[in-house]
Amino acid sequence: MKFLKDKQTRHDFVTYAMCLVAFAIVFFMQSNHMIPRMIAGQLVPITAYIVMAISLNLVVGIAGDLSLGHAGFMSVGAYTGIVTAVALESAVPSDPVRLIISIVVGAIAAAILGFLIGIPVLRLSGDYLAIVTLAFGEIIKEIVTCLIVGVDSRGLHVIFNITGNSTIDDLHLLEDGTAIIKGAQGASGVSTYSTFLAGAILVMVALVIVLNLVRSRTGRAIMAVLEGAKGPVSGSALAREVGVSRQVVVQDIALLRADGHDVVATNRGYVLQEAPSSPAVPTRLVKVRHSVEQAGDELTSIVDAGGAVLNVIVNHRVYGKITADLDIRNRRDVERYLHDIESGKSFPLLTVTSGYHFHRIAAEDEQTLDEIEAMLKEKGYLADLMPYEDDLS
Repeated sequence: MKFLKDKQTRHDFVTYAMCLVAFAIVFFMQSNHMIPRMIAGQLVPITAYIVMAISLNLVVGIAGDLSLGHAGFMSVGAYTGIVTAVALESAVPSDPVRLIISIVVGAIAAAILGFLIGIPVLRLSGDYLAIVTLAFGEIIKEIVTCLIVGVDSRGLHVIFNITGNSTIDDLHLLEDGTAIIKGAQGASGVSTYSTFLAGAILVMVALVIVLNLVRSRTGRAIMAVLEGAKGPVSGSALAREVGVSRQVVVQDIALLRADGHDVVATNRGYVLQEAPSSPAVPTRLVKVRHSVEQAGDELTSIVDAGGAVLNVIVNHRVYGKITADLDIRNRRDVERYLHDIESGKSFPLLTVTSGYHFHRIAAEDEQTLDEIEAMLKEKGYLADLMPYEDDLS
């Protein structure tokens, strides 16, 4: 099997196999009543939380964006799915078919809302993105809390309980009616349609989708170009080669790094360290301290001396090591980075550690790195490394 020769493909199949084995064991134990009833009743919610964790890892762990509104989008999909499932009871008598329809409708509703909110929100990053997504999550929670929804033979009935005085009785449901969402009580009392098997299948589908998103067509094309390159490849050249914008290249490079590929940015372009044809690019971690106003001078000095600033790292007392990719290789990149800070699109990490931070710098040779480090020391930016900071690399 040739496709298993690829390291990442083997890694994916091991992940799938471990999940399938775990689900098979739990399913066997559940079928033979080896799991306490209280825990068995939580298996379906657990699979839902796993799906949420997978998607949250895509946003926070892989893409590097701090989003705090994930639960809000999940609740939109969940409540839409519940309303769909109950409303279709008479039209679609089969529970499995109705469950599939409700999952699809819920996913579409959450995706549409996420897309609409993402248009303005994705212009932000860092703490600004976290604050705005948290606000959207709270807004969604308040909206759901005010919803009272029921269905009967006449159709779907909805009340938006702004004053807090409305109840299910205000829907005036017929005798064949069912209350679906009861305001702050949520969807309590609604029949359960999902099973652990359905939840396990959904987890596997989510896992496959996320792993394939990480290894997108553009990402594979970039890897192919870098693997065959004899030297550094600029972002513009990669963009022309794969037919996308330079911004898409930067985003996919970040995903490739999160996926374990050693892609290094130099002042002449990107280099894949793991490629047999690629030359080794020396890098060095330096600790510096300066103000936000001095960031432009520091970065410009590094790129003018022949270096590329790969990332910025801070060692926070509470949150530990925080890393953000920069890929600053020339003055234009410096100007773009400073503009993002001024416009609020980017947030300088050095502000959370009193100006202390680290940079991973790449250059063509060790001599250039020595010159850059000496220049930073001469300008007063270089800071002493503490003993407990040796493992930050």
